[in-house]
Amino acid sequence: MTTPSRDPLPGLRQQMAALGIEDAAHRFDSALSLARKRARGRRALLDPVESLALVEHDGVLHFELGADVRLATLRRARRGTGRIGGEQVADFAFERLPPSEIGKYLVQLDEKLSLPPGLRQWKGDRFVPGAEPAATGRVLLLVHGTFSNGDHLLGELKATAPGQEFLKAALAAYDQVLSFEHHTLSASPVLNAFDLARAFAGSRAEVDVVCHSRGGLVARWWLDGLEAAGAARRRVVFVGSPLAGTSLASGPRLRASFDLLANVFRAAAHAAGAISLAAPPIAVLAGLLRVFASLVQAGARLPVADAVVAMIPGLAGQARVGNNLELHRLRMRARPDVERFAVCADFASEEPGWRFWKYFVGLG
Repeated sequence: MTTPSRDPLPGLRQQMAALGIEDAAHRFDSALSLARKRARGRRALLDPVESLALVEHDGVLHFELGADVRLATLRRARRGTGRIGGEQVADFAFERLPPSEIGKYLVQLDEKLSLPPGLRQWKGDRFVPGAEPAATGRVLLLVHGTFSNGDHLLGELKATAPGQEFLKAALAAYDQVLSFEHHTLSASPVLNAFDLARAFAGSRAEVDVVCHSRGGLVARWWLDGLEAAGAARRRVVFVGSPLAGTSLASGPRLRASFDLLANVFRAAAHAAGAISLAAPPIAVLAGLLRVFASLVQAGARLPVADAVVAMIPGLAGQARVGNNLELHRLRMRARPDVERFAVCADFASEEPGWRFWKYFVGLG
């Protein structure tokens, strides 16, 4: 095992530090305080400092999070004598969060990925905040998914010729093109939908919705749960939306899901000819692992993985588990006057850089 001398991604460590996740060589004040207490004989105290490594093994990235890998041993691990297998891409350390701070921390994670919540309108070549739906006419509404925002969707469309044609046609066909920005970790899809319903409460415009991933649950809660039948015409296109939930957000598979997403972000960056890792998403995944580690300590006698999901509203609202009452309630009602379409895919490329999916079969 060796550690690359170069930073795997310029800015990654800065992004991590902004979330309270420091370079492994960093010494937290609390850790020093703990050492002093232990020197006075208080050996039963739990170490508040946890370590995190991003490891590459056979071309696949994995997060290693271990209570037995202490800050004092990480330098030794770098020299190849630690317990972590594979090549360490980066290693970090952080203080566990008290349970009362987890909600605030999730908002901080959302702010790293998301734009300020609310509607934005397409003007010129970008989305402008502070928009209100047109009172009448035709509106196209884009709703993003987890780890995304309207600007990301726009960038994806602009990057291809078909996407550019779509934008050109949309501007010609609709009186208004809007994006709905929402937090995807600290708020559940139903709360996002409440904000969306309130924004459209005074509009009689016809609305066509294109929603991606988790955004499909937001759109369904709005159209089927919060808006009365008989409103103006509504049509919706679900693109890869987990309308029955996704096991990626379920407790037993949460850690594997973080690894899968890390590989997806890196592969997407490679495909774009950009950087080796996508800094904000990777940092946010590490932040979620900080939440995971904090709850392992705070509720060690609980089913830890399920407890972690329950503490992250944005994941709990889309978890494919038998007792997900939100999804059960959502499936109880479907408005007959809403036209629905879906875009699905079963992508399993054999191209180099994408074969990592084989390690995560069954997580969909």
